[in-house]
Amino acid sequence: MQLCHHHGIPHSQFKGAGDGTWTAKDRIKALAYQAYEQTVCPQCGTRESEWDPEYGGDPYAYVASARKCFGCEEIQREHQRIPDGAAGAGMKVVLLPASVAAAIDLQQNQT
Repeated sequence: MQLCHHHGIPHSQFKGAGDGTWTAKDRIKALAYQAYEQTVCPQCGTRESEWDPEYGGDPYAYVASARKCFGCEEIQREHQRIPDGAAGAGMKVVLLPASVAAAIDLQQNQT
């Protein structure tokens, strides 16, 4: 359902059984998926029922583990170069493949 939601297609079409027309069953599945997604914490990606034994969960279902993300490190480093105040207002940091960044730089230097 995640792929169907992402691409905006009915589940029956994803399964190869439909012609792209949303059936009543497709709509029910999409609404159920949406309801399920609303139970997922946007920060950690878990649901309360996964932790709560009253709902069949386990309070030790997950273990927090620190991992280094080199992409996030690079973004944080670039954030530090953005000036405070009006000069930095609206600035966003994105990761680009080095070859794409080089092509953009080359194009900007030619104009």
